[in-house]
Amino acid sequence: LAPCFMPVDRRLLYTYTVGYQLCLAPTTLNNLQDRGFNALKLMMKCYPQKVMEPFMKTGQSQKQLSFDQRHEINILLKPDFKLKQHVIIVDDVCTTGSTLLACKHLLNGQGITDIKFLVFASSEHEKDSKAQRKINGLGKILDVP
Repeated sequence: LAPCFMPVDRRLLYTYTVGYQLCLAPTTLNNLQDRGFNALKLMMKCYPQKVMEPFMKTGQSQKQLSFDQRHEINILLKPDFKLKQHVIIVDDVCTTGSTLLACKHLLNGQGITDIKFLVFASSEHEKDSKAQRKINGLGKILDVP
């Protein structure tokens, strides 16, 4: 799957992320158990820079939640995880932006303020433009050609 979802030149991607700690957006334990693997982790496997998994997402899968309920998710930082001041949160698909925003708020609470997002795809839901504007106002989604 990684070659299909990572068509971008990895060297170019590396130039955008130098000096940043890459952190995968979390998935729920239920999703991991259902799939048997972490799709985002597999996608990033071909990337040369170390990718970390500092977050935990509690609760049910977002697929079962309404658009508005998705903003009530709970993200936790795994115990004993030390993050640098420059973080890029990587997600495969941004639907509402709620996972990215929850991660950003959690990191802000830890004193980390230089936070960017790297998203490979976003949905075309009519309400998403509002969520995307909210994300753009809080951090930068890296444009990867």
